[in-house]
Amino acid sequence: FIEDFPKPKGKKVTINATGLGEPVTNMYFIDILKAIQERGLNLVGFATNGTLLTKEAIREVLALHVPVVCVSLRFADQERYAAHSRDDYYTKVVDNIHHFLRFPRPDNEALHVCLFENEDFPKAQRYWSKYLHPQDRLYLTPRFDMFNFLRRNKKVRTKQCTAAYSS
Repeated sequence: FIEDFPKPKGKKVTINATGLGEPVTNMYFIDILKAIQERGLNLVGFATNGTLLTKEAIREVLALHVPVVCVSLRFADQERYAAHSRDDYYTKVVDNIHHFLRFPRPDNEALHVCLFENEDFPKAQRYWSKYLHPQDRLYLTPRFDMFNFLRRNKKVRTKQCTAAYSS
């Protein structure tokens, strides 16, 4: 798909590597991010549930200077997370977020932590404010939609394009 995408000619083409499902499960995910950048396309970021955001994955993502990595934490505490999820990965996701925050990175590379529920937001603000860097954000979102979020907050002109493949 990336090789077939026309090279930008004077236009800034923006790619958001987010779609249906967990992108990090794709064993070629880092290669896909590299191909986007090598093609001269502007990679704005991707969203993940954070379960596979291991130290090695973080290291590879940061080496690519991905501007925004959004982790959908969903709920501010383990009990609510477990009640609304098939698997209880809360501790693992929180640990992975902390690992990400410990890696040095420039000011233009941000981590966004997204929650779904209003009542969790004040609790999450108190907790995460101690750890987030100035460029990082904690967001409350009824349903995370990175494409619309970036369009509204970055003021970029974009067209939505969805590509899927299966093996």
